[in-house]
Amino acid sequence: MTPVLMGRWQTRLFVMTVFGIPLTIPFAVLGLITTGVGVLGPFVALSIVTGIGLILDVGYDTMQQKRWDHDWPTWLQVVAGVVEGLLSGAVACCPLVCLNGVAVVLFPLHYGIIWLAGFLFVQGPIYVVFPRWRYRGGQIV
Repeated sequence: MTPVLMGRWQTRLFVMTVFGIPLTIPFAVLGLITTGVGVLGPFVALSIVTGIGLILDVGYDTMQQKRWDHDWPTWLQVVAGVVEGLLSGAVACCPLVCLNGVAVVLFPLHYGIIWLAGFLFVQGPIYVVFPRWRYRGGQIV
């Protein structure tokens, strides 16, 4: 299966909605308990990760089309996840965005849990939930 850009975007938005939002709620509650004002911080971080991922998908799609087999193997997904995490963490924890030090400590855990859930879903269960996903270039609808 060779995901096209629209398929990448649809899959990313689906994964961030279905897994990202529910997995962000405990971090929002933890932010509320520890700081008293940190409820929206994890959701802002999730939005930053999603936005940066959508932008980077354009580059991933371009790189994928230049590969001899037009494939995006698992090891490249892991490398892309690390790059996205580092870039998103730098943006989410910059002084203009980061409201407190808790976000700096919790962001890697928050990102890692959501990334792992999405990665595992795309590696297998998505083929069951959306049987034609692989034949439509990764497009959900």
